[in-house]
Amino acid sequence: MTRQFKKLPSPPKEPDSRLWRMVGFGFDDVSDDYKFIRFFVKGIHSRSYRIKAEMYSVNEDTWKEVKVPEGLEKFKFPLFRGVGIFLPDQTRVLYFEGFHELLSFDLHDEVFRVHPFPKPGKLPAGQGKPIRSSLLEFEGSVAKIYEESSGDDETVLSLWTLDGDCGNGSWTKQFNFEDHIKNDHVTLYLGDGQFVVAAENYDRHGYPSEPIFYYHKKKHAKEYLGASPARELISVVKCNESLVSLKGFKQLE
Repeated sequence: MTRQFKKLPSPPKEPDSRLWRMVGFGFDDVSDDYKFIRFFVKGIHSRSYRIKAEMYSVNEDTWKEVKVPEGLEKFKFPLFRGVGIFLPDQTRVLYFEGFHELLSFDLHDEVFRVHPFPKPGKLPAGQGKPIRSSLLEFEGSVAKIYEESSGDDETVLSLWTLDGDCGNGSWTKQFNFEDHIKNDHVTLYLGDGQFVVAAENYDRHGYPSEPIFYYHKKKHAKEYLGASPARELISVVKCNESLVSLKGFKQLE
């Protein structure tokens, strides 16, 4: 809105470019500071697997290393899901998806916490993959969508949210999706009960050829005709409009 920008300074020691990275951005409401954290993963396919973290503070205009607690150094990040989720209504906390659990990071206290994923009803033998979405922001909560048994060897998609504060949160099942999208993968939540679902047919690059727009409140699904191609998106970030001008910002020409 202000057409201003700030180029972040380079970290003191740039890691090997071959290391895989996970990033997150959020606002520390206690320090009134915007912060950026990034994780570096070494030895992705080896026994030497380790993660390290660095955080940038706008107020300090510097990077610093954040100590990853012993036991979390081997936290497994999924490939190709390299963006953390920040909830505007739950400031200071960033959430990152793991293979079997969720990692949260408090931007002010610099505390890591691990949250096991929910345990929906088991799938019938030999059917599908249980997780049917990436990490989503749903109405102010972190959410995941799972496929689970609905009885009589049938399955259904269900949405679960992590409720409560980041230290004592618990997963709650919110609702089931309609049967006609049960075999698809939910990719985006647009707000107001509106989802974008990957179609069953994929193009040669692995993207859904005809993404589906699903409106949960009206139980209605149709071809997605949004302005931005859904198959090129991995997340949606809600923008809280402001006229913030931070120290060091420059004006675009």
